Amino acid sequence: LARLWRDECLLNHTRCQRGSNGAEPKLPTRLVDVSDPERPFLQERHTLPRSRPNTQYVALSYCWGQGKKFRTLRDNYEIFKATGIPCFDLPQTFKDAIHAAHSLGYQYIWIDALCIIQDDDGDLENELKNMGDIYRYAELTICAQGAASSHAGFFQSSRHTLSLVPRSVDLRIVSTSRETTVLNPTLTGRFNVKDYLSSRGWILQEDILTLRALKFSDQMSWRCMETIQMETEPHIFRGALYSQENRGTDHVPEPATHTEYSSQDQAICSPDPLRDIFASWYSMIQLYSDMKLTYASDVLRALSGVSAILRDTYRTTYLAGLWNEDLFAGLCWYASANDTRVAFRHTAPSWTWASVGKVRVRF
Repeated sequence: LARLWRDECLLNHTRCQRGSNGAEPKLPTRLVDVSDPERPFLQERHTLPRSRPNTQYVALSYCWGQGKKFRTLRDNYEIFKATGIPCFDLPQTFKDAIHAAHSLGYQYIWIDALCIIQDDDGDLENELKNMGDIYRYAELTICAQGAASSHAGFFQSSRHTLSLVPRSVDLRIVSTSRETTVLNPTLTGRFNVKDYLSSRGWILQEDILTLRALKFSDQMSWRCMETIQMETEPHIFRGALYSQENRGTDHVPEPATHTEYSSQDQAICSPDPLRDIFASWYSMIQLYSDMKLTYASDVLRALSGVSAILRDTYRTTYLAGLWNEDLFAGLCWYASANDTRVAFRHTAPSWTWASVGKVRVRF
């Protein structure tokens, strides 16, 4: 089913194709080769075959969670390249992702715990600032939506059909003289799924920049620019999901909530072409500030991919979470009264929303 969704998207969804700016996809510094899913190994970008300049890869989006961390370190880096990554030691979520990528026909997958040298500060700094491009240029992102940690795996709950929520079925019956035909059966209602990703700060950027997402929870689901599908609801939505074309390539999508400027604000803020872009940014910030970050120092870094696209596309000046061309509106943020978190001290200048926790922007 996942392969069917993916192939349909690649072949027939015009909005899901790469942008028309002619830019070649950027490969991460390292990838995990899963040609043999029982013996994956690290491969550096410069060692990839030159005969395959358009190498496709998938990325994994997941929660690190609690428990023992399996990571690439300076001590095991050369071993993981030369002899492979010991599969029996891998957390279950990593194993499931590797097998999923291999089953879908991909040779490479990017997993942050494996593709970044976790005890090398220089490598961490370099790779974290490129996280936006990693998810932006992945052909597919596999999301461990229902896994609370890297040890939980993709399908940790029962998938027996009796565990599904009861559903009502709306049928239209057309009768003829000798036969009855059932037309357009429509399943109604919703199947509630666990979602451990939506509350994580880094996930927002990943979701915005990802062209295609294959999600695993109590059931499997698919999201791309033109459709959202689930095992229990094959066609929840069809059509363009966002007003901008080529989501994940040249533009940033509108967040789930959108706050309009008042007429007074429009007079003093940015010109018309940028007004809605900045409004979407501040709406996104309100959503983002309510999410969790393990390290407060990541508060700006976890949005660096989105901000870089806005900066380069619209030739704007980025100022630690604000925009020079819209500074009047950007400075109208305030800390939410019901925020119980400790302020992000020493992570950003005091005049930006990034210096505190949960915020709202007054338009």
